[in-house]
Amino acid sequence: MHPTKASVLFYHLWVVSAAEVILSAPTSISWDDETILLTTARRTEWLLCKHPKKKTEYLQELLHAAREARATTGASSETEPCVVQGLEDGAAEQAPDVAEGDGEGQKGESEE
Repeated sequence: MHPTKASVLFYHLWVVSAAEVILSAPTSISWDDETILLTTARRTEWLLCKHPKKKTEYLQELLHAAREARATTGASSETEPCVVQGLEDGAAEQAPDVAEGDGEGQKGESEE
């Protein structure tokens, strides 16, 4: 019974730790006029990307999908450029790389 008890305790500590890590991940990322909210599911997916390059690629995919959705619907949003909020543990250095690595389909300065 003791190994099971220890296993449950270890699992509990891992869950608490994982929850803290998930909640410390980016809550949103903005670039140009596009803001992407990172839900708990998206934050978890971002954290599951072990390599920093994969994390950047994941955020780029979200930006591309949001742009395509906006182009399809013709909707627009007004946000401040290149804002990344709620970042801890070095993630702030990774998220701005999304804009730098995304040279395709960039729009010029906003018309407003």
